[in-house]
This record gives sequence, C-alpha cells and structure tokens, in this order.
Amino acid sequence: TTRRSVGVSPSLFENPVRNATDYDKVPVGPMVTATPSDATLLRQSSGSPQPLIETVANFPFADPDRNSFFKHRALHRLGNTTTTRSNVFAIWITVGRFEVDMNDELTGLELGADVGKTQRHRAFYMIDRTKPAAFEPGQNHNVENIILSETYIK
Repeated sequence: TTRRSVGVSPSLFENPVRNATDYDKVPVGPMVTATPSDATLLRQSSGSPQPLIETVANFPFADPDRNSFFKHRALHRLGNTTTTRSNVFAIWITVGRFEVDMNDELTGLELGADVGKTQRHRAFYMIDRTKPAAFEPGQNHNVENIILSETYIK
C-alpha cells in the first residue's frame, strides 16, 4: 500500500516555471499561483516581495532607479536566451491499410475489415529538436540523431 502524509506536496519542485496562460494547470489546488505572472520567470522570490531576477548596477551610469532600460536589462536578456517551452516532443503514429481500386482511388474499406481481421501498426517516438539534423526531401541524412526513444506496438 502507498501512504501519503497530509500536507505533503506531490513534488519536491512545487512551482515549476510554465506559461502564464497555464498558471492554474497544476495537479492539486494549493499549487495554483495567485497571478499568472507568478507561474513565469517574472515571479517573485519565495516569501519575499523582491523579484526572482534582480538587476544590479555595476557602474554609476547604470543605476536601475534612474533609467528603466537598466532596471529591466536582465529581464530583456533572459527573454532572449531562455524559454519555458520544451523542445522534446512525443509522437504517436498509427498506420492502417486500406483497399484501393485499379485507378488508385480509395474504396473506403480497411484491409481485412470484411472478415474482422484489420491490422494497424502503431509506433511511439520521443523527438528532441535541439539536436541538429539535416533536412533534404527524399534523403535520410542524420534524422536518427533526434530520436530519443522509439517503440513499435503491434
């Protein structure tokens, strides 16, 4: 049996960074943030009114209290170098075979449907778009580099 203590969160990482429109999409109600911005990288530090990312003035002319450019410089850089979106995708593929006539027109019947023996082939792939792969129509250069996992299901 599985025991669960009362008051224990379902994860050690309770407030993952996510899109502001998904701030309320969490497994349990108490994990919902107060505002949409509290789900993003622009949220405040835990239990503090200070922002999670703060600009520090390295030079007298870069005083963040005097110029909004210097106040928001770190946030602009963060937006250009990071993302909360993943480049890993799950893909399900199902292949069915259908009957065609002599003119290669689809008849609408799946092969084996008349005797109850249709057969579909399924596959699952986990793809990572951050790995470089060449694309040229009709050629297979290094596409297998982006496949993290593949499973064939009968």
